[in-house]
Amino acid sequence: MNIITIAVSGISALIGLIVFYFITVFLLFRLIVPHMGFIKGKLPDKVPLELVEAVEGMKKQAKDDYDYLWRTYNYVTGKYDGQAKGSGFNRAFWSLEKIWPVHDYAPDNQQNFILRIMLVKSGFFKDENIQVKYVSLNWYIHQYLIIKTSKGLIEVDPASDFRGIPFNKHAEGFK
Repeated sequence: MNIITIAVSGISALIGLIVFYFITVFLLFRLIVPHMGFIKGKLPDKVPLELVEAVEGMKKQAKDDYDYLWRTYNYVTGKYDGQAKGSGFNRAFWSLEKIWPVHDYAPDNQQNFILRIMLVKSGFFKDENIQVKYVSLNWYIHQYLIIKTSKGLIEVDPASDFRGIPFNKHAEGFK
């Protein structure tokens, strides 16, 4: 074997590994991780009582849909942290009943699912006014929402709040 053959073999193996990685992360994960699919999942009819109470409390205080979205975003970012600690990946698979009482790390799919539920349960929003979007973030798939309000389309990325990403922005690339 000459040096060119070895180099071509190495490059081919590397390209194969990269293709495998991207298929796994950006296709397979979207098929197996809850609330990360290619279509928006159905919202549950039954939710924890504490979630209903939080929705009702913020609904009474909100002046309009935008104000309710702002309050709910702050509620979710105050309750959950988007920075994984230890082996937090398994939380992506937890049920609503299991993730709701948590007061630390919750992955983006769970934070956005809870935010969607709270927005729709408020009556200010319909689920069809909420878009689920995906971007690459630090070589991984990342989810954020775009929400139609009376003030226009608003991006929300509660799981990236710890990165300093403000309300009406989303994380992407390398942060």
